[in-house]
Amino acid sequence: MAKPNSKPTYKIGEKDLEEYPGMRLPICLCLDVSSSMDVSGQIHELNKGVHELYNMLQKDTKTKYTAEIAIVTFGGNGDVNTIRDFSRIDIQGYPEELLARGLTPIGEGVNKALDMIDERKKQYRKFGNSFYRPWLIIMSDGKPEGHNPEELERAKDRIKTAINRKSVLPISVPMGTGKQDPECRDVMKALGGGICIPLQDGKFPEFFKWLHRSVSDSINNDVEAILRQSLKNAVNWSDDGFFAK
Repeated sequence: MAKPNSKPTYKIGEKDLEEYPGMRLPICLCLDVSSSMDVSGQIHELNKGVHELYNMLQKDTKTKYTAEIAIVTFGGNGDVNTIRDFSRIDIQGYPEELLARGLTPIGEGVNKALDMIDERKKQYRKFGNSFYRPWLIIMSDGKPEGHNPEELERAKDRIKTAINRKSVLPISVPMGTGKQDPECRDVMKALGGGICIPLQDGKFPEFFKWLHRSVSDSINNDVEAILRQSLKNAVNWSDDGFFAK
């Protein structure tokens, strides 16, 4: 039995849901930090892009109190790490610098991201918070390595189910050498659930600006209609021939 006047115990991110019961838009960044990301300074550009995304979301009155960011990284020897759990963008500090090392366990990373999204939705329901469809952004520069093949297949199945139920909005972004690798592109197409947009080399700033605008415009609007329109502008940062249903 709880002691009289004792404070309730909260999981990470729950107290804010109780104190601020507004609409939420969860966005999970699932990011490749394998050693190949060190090539041509991609990890540096990714760090700058994530930092700028935080800036843009915080300065935007539509997203400042609505958008919630979580960051999952995959790299190392099958490592998957939670860099940030979900919380409102206006109360988060900037994430730590991402370092590149190891292999590419992308299936494990996507499954962790989906688990976090599911848990956050349970918390929303627990505290009576309404929420928009969660976004899942998957960025990788190579084919899966150092992974459990069963985890990758499970991730593909979960993405397919989420698409059919409209419970998650996945967008995959192959980059670097991965854009030219058929296996990488096939995996990213499956994980993107129909939205797979290769990133032009050096176009990280343009991508994250596009992501901010798309997220902001989707608030109080039909997200699928907004995406159809915003994808027309993806040519500013995406390679020709991107795949999007």
